[in-house]
Formats: sequence, structure tokens, C-alpha cells
Amino acid sequence: MVGASLAAASLAGGLIVVDPMGLRSKGPESAAEVLPASTSAVVEFDVEPDLLQVAELATFAGKVKPLQQWAPPGDGGDLREKLWKSVAGPCAGVDYATKVKPWLGRKVAVATVDGSDARVWTVQVRDEQAARGGVAELASCGLVPDGVAVRDNFLVLAQDDATALRLVDEGRQEPLAQRAEYAEDTRRTAQSGLVKFWTTKQQLVALSRTSQADALTRSLGSVAPRLVEEGRAADWRSGAGVLRFGGGVPEVKLVVKSNQPHKASTTEMGLASLPRDSVLGFGISDGDEVLRHSWPQVQHVLARLGVDVPQLAKRHHLEAPGDVETVLGKDFKVSFSPAERPVERVQELPMQLQSIGRSRKSPDAVESIVQKSGVQEQGWQPARRRRTLALSKDPQRSAMVLRTKKRLTQDETFRSAYPKPEQAQVGVYANLQALGPIAVNAAPPALKPWVEALGAVGANAHNEDANYSVMRVAVTPRG
Repeated sequence: MVGASLAAASLAGGLIVVDPMGLRSKGPESAAEVLPASTSAVVEFDVEPDLLQVAELATFAGKVKPLQQWAPPGDGGDLREKLWKSVAGPCAGVDYATKVKPWLGRKVAVATVDGSDARVWTVQVRDEQAARGGVAELASCGLVPDGVAVRDNFLVLAQDDATALRLVDEGRQEPLAQRAEYAEDTRRTAQSGLVKFWTTKQQLVALSRTSQADALTRSLGSVAPRLVEEGRAADWRSGAGVLRFGGGVPEVKLVVKSNQPHKASTTEMGLASLPRDSVLGFGISDGDEVLRHSWPQVQHVLARLGVDVPQLAKRHHLEAPGDVETVLGKDFKVSFSPAERPVERVQELPMQLQSIGRSRKSPDAVESIVQKSGVQEQGWQPARRRRTLALSKDPQRSAMVLRTKKRLTQDETFRSAYPKPEQAQVGVYANLQALGPIAVNAAPPALKPWVEALGAVGANAHNEDANYSVMRVAVTPRG
């Protein structure tokens, strides 16, 4: 690598300067040190991760059918070749061993700059001369742009040489790594990983409007496009994330900077106290307070999704949002446990509701609201024990759910899938394997292969200071 610590020599006016102590600065180590501060989005792949990450990726991929091309590592663990095979497309005829492997370095990134739709690539290289020849061949078959410029051990590929040279020059003067938003966001991910990404809201919205993204969104179901529209309207600045493996389980950590002030999470709201056999779980802390401040927006979103809120409240004899705030209370949790017979719909599963309110009367108020909502007319029977309410079409099942002392923390699948920390304002858990046909039948066609291959999904989110929201998502393979 240029600037390695053994010696660095330069010739200036006939004078050779030797740096045996390695005092000269090293070259850039990531795309953020090469790309200019005007970069609006970047995704960087570590195609030569440490052996532990490679092994864990292979273990996970071997159990998930849509990913089995990534495992086992029969080529000695060369993740670069697997990545090449997955993206080669029109250049599939190019021999990896002789035309790509000799020069391809550790980091490959794709970015957009100045809000343009044009893609810019940065590629860390081992041999600049070999890399130039290889990149020219890849450009001839349309995989990468034609323009090339060099910055130490990185090639910058853009639409033409002039653009690539300009980006290198701008990146040298003011790199993305020094941009305040990028530095603030990525500092909160604080982890290395196989994939790291950062984007501004404007760039992500622009990407979501492309024909390919629209087609994918539509394939996920009729509600997905409306949810995307709500995401486009949300008031946030930028976000960063990282994907890495731990214990054979992939975990994504995502941080988002909001333009709207919010209170940092100070309460612990884990799903751990739910019954061990829960197959679906959801919880929210300070739900009543969140709803009180965001009710107009909640109504707007529900209306956009086709929900007539006044009619729904009238049908269930509820006063919205007052009754809903009471039910959510200080700590709201709901879970579904498997029935003793195969079922095809979530509505047929026994449900447990926990709602810890802000006063001693809250459990009574919650039970009163649930009863007047008309659920008994649909066959649901409420049962109560202390602050916990169980609803089931099988009263014996409700009683068993209320008495159990076995909790989700004792379940290995939950411990693997539910990411730490458990301190969160929102938590979600789904044991897809235990749900069986319910999960598969409910999944959009594009996601069915994944639902069939995955064991469980867990996610939690909480607010931090400086108006940051942090989310962690982990998935396990089917056992």
C-alpha cells in the first residue's frame, strides 16, 4: 500500500527523502476518505472481511435457500469471487482468476454525488496497472463507467475521465469523511461490518421513485406503496447503517437523524417477560405519550392506508384517541401463542395483552375498554391476572398463558433473533418457523422464499439524544 511504514521515498529537485519510521500519512482506507463531501449516498462492501465473518456468513447462507450461492466457501473463503459472480451480469465471461482477482482490493463502494442519478464507483486495488486494464475490460461490457481516476490505492470510476478527476480532486480537498452529517451518523453505528451505508433523505427518496424500486414495492403488496409514500413524507435528514454477523446471525444496526425533536428513551421495555411459547410479540413504551403527541400524524397515515378511523372507533365503541392511549399506557405488550391445533390465521391464536398504566386504576380501565370494544361478540373471552389480560377463544388456554412462569428469555430462538440491548421504545418479534403456514400465506410472493427459509425475526428501536433513532434487526435461519 502506498505510504506503508517501512519506507517512503519521493524525488524532488534531485533530493531523495526516506521515511524509515513511517511518518508519512497512509493512503485512504475507505470510500468516505476518497469521495467528496457532496456525496449524497454510499454503500461500501468489505469483500475481504475477517475469517470469522466469512465463516458465519457461510453458516447462515447454507441454511437459507435464497443465499446458498454464498456457501459453503469452497474456494477457500474468497468472498470477492462470490460477489463477482453475483454482480458480473454482462461481464460474466470475464475470467475472475486472471482478470479481476490479481488487482481487486478489500473495499468496493457504489455512490451518488451531487444528487445525480449517475453511479460512481470506488475500488480499492492492489496493482494499479493491472486494475486499469481490468476496469477497461469491465467498462467495455457495461458493468462499470468508462471514466477512471486514481487516488493512492483507490480507483474512482465515473461517467468520464474529467468527472472522475474532478471527484478525486474535490475528495482530496474536502472528503465525505469530514462532512458533519456523515461523521455524526456513522459514529453512532460504531461497528465494522460486511456492508456499511449512508444516505441523505433526498437521495433515498429519489432512488425510491425509480421504476425498479416502484416495481419491487408493488410486488410486496397493495399496502407497501402507501407506506413508501409515508416514508417519503417523513421529516428526517440522513441515516447510516451496518450489516455484520454474530453467532451465525446477521444483524443490521440503523441510525436515523430526525429534524423533529423527540425525547430520548429512558425506560426499559423488553419483550422478555412474554410467555416462552409466544410466536408473535409487540411492545411499546410510553405508548400513551407517543400517541398523544402524534395522533394527527397517526390519523393521517391510517387514512392513507384506507382505514376510516372514526368509523372504526364507532364500530368498536371506542373513544379515539383517549381509549387507545389508556390501553397503551406506560408499557404495552401483546403476544400470540400457538394453539393446540394447526391454524391458518393469526386471529385464531390466543392473545395476551399486558398494559401497565400510569395509575392503579389503569388495569381496570384497560379491561373495561377491551370488554366494551365488542371482542366477546367475536368469540374472544377476556381473563385477567394482576396487570395482565389474556384474550382467547379458549378460556383454558387463557388461564394457562396467565399462569406460566416460563418466559421468552428462556427460548434459544428468541435470544438469537431479538437484538440487544433490550432497552427500547418499540420491540417486535416473530417466530416464523413456529407460525408455519400463517407466515408463508401472509407473505407477499416476493418474500415467500425468505419466509420459508428463515426461523425468526426480531427488531427493537429506541430514541437517543440529538434526535437520533436507533434500530436493530436480526434474523435466524430455519432450524
